[in-house]
Amino acid sequence: MHWMITSFITGMMNSSTLPTDSLVNDSTPTPIDADIIDYSHGVLVFFTVIMSLLTVAMTVGNIFIIVALNAVRPLRSASDQLTINLCVGGTILGLVVMPYGTMTMFLRVPVWGETACVTMAFIKNVSMFNTNLTLMTIGIDRYMKVKYTALHRLRFKRPWVIIFAMWLLSFVSAVPPLVGWGWYHWVPVKPICSNDWIASVSYTLFLVIGFISIPICVVFFCYGSIVRIAVQSRRRLDVHQRKNADAKDATPHTSAGVESSETKSDQVGIQLEPVRWASRTDKAAANTLAVSVIDTLPPPTSHGAVRPEVQPGFLDRSPRTDTKPMKQVNRADIAVIRTMIMVVSTYIIFWYPYIICILIKIATNERMSFIVETVTIELAFIGMALNPIIYSVSNRGFRRDIKSAFKKVYKGDI
Repeated sequence: MHWMITSFITGMMNSSTLPTDSLVNDSTPTPIDADIIDYSHGVLVFFTVIMSLLTVAMTVGNIFIIVALNAVRPLRSASDQLTINLCVGGTILGLVVMPYGTMTMFLRVPVWGETACVTMAFIKNVSMFNTNLTLMTIGIDRYMKVKYTALHRLRFKRPWVIIFAMWLLSFVSAVPPLVGWGWYHWVPVKPICSNDWIASVSYTLFLVIGFISIPICVVFFCYGSIVRIAVQSRRRLDVHQRKNADAKDATPHTSAGVESSETKSDQVGIQLEPVRWASRTDKAAANTLAVSVIDTLPPPTSHGAVRPEVQPGFLDRSPRTDTKPMKQVNRADIAVIRTMIMVVSTYIIFWYPYIICILIKIATNERMSFIVETVTIELAFIGMALNPIIYSVSNRGFRRDIKSAFKKVYKGDI
């Protein structure tokens, strides 16, 4: 892949004529004079090197995550399968779209004709649409797991159906420019073949709303709700622990000086369940941020024990208010949530310049400069390429899986 780019760069440096005879044919679109802008050779080489490095990083990183997840913990959860689907979109961009875009950007002409240009633009749109939908689905998956555990098990038993639906929706949404609603072609001020955002404002707004605005809003809602539930769980746990300790201190002792056989949880009607919940969600999480309020009367006291006449005030609540269990969030969930928030935040931060660029072009009906177009699209690609790095750095469990995958590769088991 990169030997082709290297040969083009060498040819450009050793000859004043571009070696594009075999890459350009009669179907290659010729830009109009108004679109032709003379860019310096150094600028093209700089952006070509950046795009080449991004191609390698995106391809290698995403492929390694796919191999690691399949080899170490093969598809054991819906989150793993959705993560693999996210990496598949990045791999397609790294293997197919970005090498072609690098050559087109450097040679300043779409190689292999207009058909190849349209095909690459179509593949790029499908992959990016699927990436946005996958990020939204991952957020919904985490939200359902934390807030509606039983419903989550029911709805996410077959995530491959959801993955297929996302690819199908992405494919269908990328078809309109092929039939006249929108336009796939190459513009010299753009680094790669893409949809012309100015040619059809209605189609552009459809994409911005359906595949950018809605997914971002859903992601913010899901992760914001998860963080709120986690904070509430932590606060309620602290409150119950303090009241539990106060109730124990207020319990009278027997005449012999022996403490009543009622335990702390028996006196206040609270049961801490870290082990049971952790084993259900992640056996590695031995400590949980959850408590379950049990609506039962305190058990009988032992012989000779004196029950206090006044119960702690928080036991005077009506049973109706106590029947609602606390939402349970353990440390393993919080680690995964932290990782996914970093992934989504990075993706949004690096994609915002590209989105703003699109909106400015729609509002002014004018194209941006080559440098602005190239910087924004490369920032978007950087956001997608950073996903593997974020996973490996922020998630302890995934780092452990990465080490196991390296060992298997070294031993030849993979």
